[in-house]
Amino acid sequence: MSSATLYRCSPGFEPDDGYISSPSPIIFNVPLPPVPEEGSPAEVTTPPQAIAQGRADVPHQPVATTARRQPMATASSPAAAQGQTAVHLQPVATTSRVVGGLGVASSTQRLPSSSGLKVTYEPLPRASSSTAIDSASRGVSPLLNLPLDANLRPRPQGPPPASATQSGSHHAAQSVQLPRMRIIRVYIPPKPCELPQIMDENSWFYILTGGGGAGIFDSLETIERLCKHAGWNIHQIRRGWTAAYNAYVEAWETGTIWIEPDPNGAFANCPYVDIQVEESNQPLPDDKPPSSALVPPIKSKDYFYLIMNGEQAGIVGSWHDAAIRIKRVGGYVKKYAYYNNALLGYREKLNEMKITPRRYGLFDPAVANRLRAVIKAGVDVEA
Repeated sequence: MSSATLYRCSPGFEPDDGYISSPSPIIFNVPLPPVPEEGSPAEVTTPPQAIAQGRADVPHQPVATTARRQPMATASSPAAAQGQTAVHLQPVATTSRVVGGLGVASSTQRLPSSSGLKVTYEPLPRASSSTAIDSASRGVSPLLNLPLDANLRPRPQGPPPASATQSGSHHAAQSVQLPRMRIIRVYIPPKPCELPQIMDENSWFYILTGGGGAGIFDSLETIERLCKHAGWNIHQIRRGWTAAYNAYVEAWETGTIWIEPDPNGAFANCPYVDIQVEESNQPLPDDKPPSSALVPPIKSKDYFYLIMNGEQAGIVGSWHDAAIRIKRVGGYVKKYAYYNNALLGYREKLNEMKITPRRYGLFDPAVANRLRAVIKAGVDVEA
């Protein structure tokens, strides 16, 4: 018979009656019979003189098998009659080195110090070095086939500790980035039905639809005082209350009456709604639609207005619609008595137009409809 290294035991066993303990690895030099066929068990009886002390220079092999000591044989059993103890070795992991059909690995086990050792081994399937681990894994008992960690050791089962779970959720929460929000304060102008009714068709009235307030007033000095803090205003003049009232209704219907009151002025207590919108860095559109896409507006008084430099391109039919597009960006318009002339001017001046909408303003597509709805309804219906 030939001799081969079959199993190597790790140090650190607790001494006990009938067992030995060694501070260094132990090498079993077991006389081996001819290697049996794959899948067929074999038994090797080792005399006590075959056990030798191991050498410290022997490299440690990955753990692949474990020894499970069977109950001591009774006097009636053949093993007891010969003074031997039966030990059954089974593979429990997927890191075995396969040599000639035998698993060569390290295992922590108690060794009998009796007169003999009876070892039953189960051969692992033959495989090349590249597929040895996978092949050995398929031969492992399902009950012991545990998942392995990065160091090829069985991974602990069950839920993670509470601290680890909390830490993981904390990091997951940190990885979620919420969008930054911006608050836009929208002051609510008086509704047409809230204006006082004055039965006077001969006096001149001043209609304020942008700046430090909104409404119909009887003097230009009042409008200038209200809008001094804002620094800008949109106003028109009409003779007779009915004409002035209609001009105000026309501006209110567009939802573009914008108020920036003086904190110490008459509109300091003007009702308002704070709306929350997502901050955005996307470029604002500066579209100039083709002339064929323009819709002729209704001329409210004397002129059509062509927006040359403003927040939105196009031709409008009232001074309020023109002024609300140019006042906040320092723009300007060209006015025409007839729409066809204004349309021709649009085609000729298309390349000279400058469109610069303000972010979060009445002509920012992201918030324009929402702002106009708040101005008319007095509440944020999308909140």
